[in-house]
Amino acid sequence: MIIGYGSTAHCLYLLFLLFCFLGLYFLFRNRPKKEQYAVLLAMMGLNILQHLFKAQLYPHMYGTGFTLENTAYNVCAFLILVQPFFLFSKNEIWKNLVFYVGSVGPLLALLAPTWFLGKTIWQWEFLRFFLCHALLFLTSILPIAWGITRISHRHCWKIGLAFLFMLLIVLINDMACIFIGWYGDAKNLYEELLGLNPLWLMHPPEGFEPIVKIFTALTPSLFLPSASNPYYTPILWYAIPFWLLVTLLGFIVGALSDTENFKRDAKAFASFLKFLGRKIRNGVARVYRKIFCSHD
Repeated sequence: MIIGYGSTAHCLYLLFLLFCFLGLYFLFRNRPKKEQYAVLLAMMGLNILQHLFKAQLYPHMYGTGFTLENTAYNVCAFLILVQPFFLFSKNEIWKNLVFYVGSVGPLLALLAPTWFLGKTIWQWEFLRFFLCHALLFLTSILPIAWGITRISHRHCWKIGLAFLFMLLIVLINDMACIFIGWYGDAKNLYEELLGLNPLWLMHPPEGFEPIVKIFTALTPSLFLPSASNPYYTPILWYAIPFWLLVTLLGFIVGALSDTENFKRDAKAFASFLKFLGRKIRNGVARVYRKIFCSHD
């Protein structure tokens, strides 16, 4: 079974993921919250276990030891390691971030498995790839589906900032791993980071020129390559357009998911605009009377 867009293998594992989601959702949707939390923690724990002990669990990685790939070396790896803490956190920003990134990121990876195109589904690396992304997707979307976590349009502008902060942590993690000797050569730090390039944080990849043109059009030239500096500034080269994009999408999804609060906020905003309009009109009228209607 060879993996390709629309191939039997491609469709089967996506259908399997859908079946797992629907099965878990309907099986536990009316169960007590304690049971829902237990299911989520069990899946999160399994994902952390397979992430930290890859060299012991997957035959093709036997003997590799603890390396960069056991750390928070990219966005999905970061979320796998911190997800249980965010689940019990009272901070709604991080919970919303887990939903947006933890569901969309793995799903995109599974929809477009560029690393495995033309290869067979029957290999240990694909099993590892599918397992970690499927578990991350399920543990990110089920809390929303079960009502454990609620997303809101009110947090939309904060989600992009939180994501950029997460990218900074990933960058620091990768730098530390290179310095420690878990990956590459510390003498060529920048080149090693360019090669890793998780989620384009170091530079845009090839094949995405239309997106890159939009990003660079909204980015100050200070953070882009120039005659004196041929490199992109890590993270900052797309921070502004990415924040704008995430804020817009977060607002739309939050408004559709939290319609009651959105309607209430929309009415309050409309009332504020009316109040502001009256104030402006009254102010203009007073100025007009003072200038044109006053008598000595």
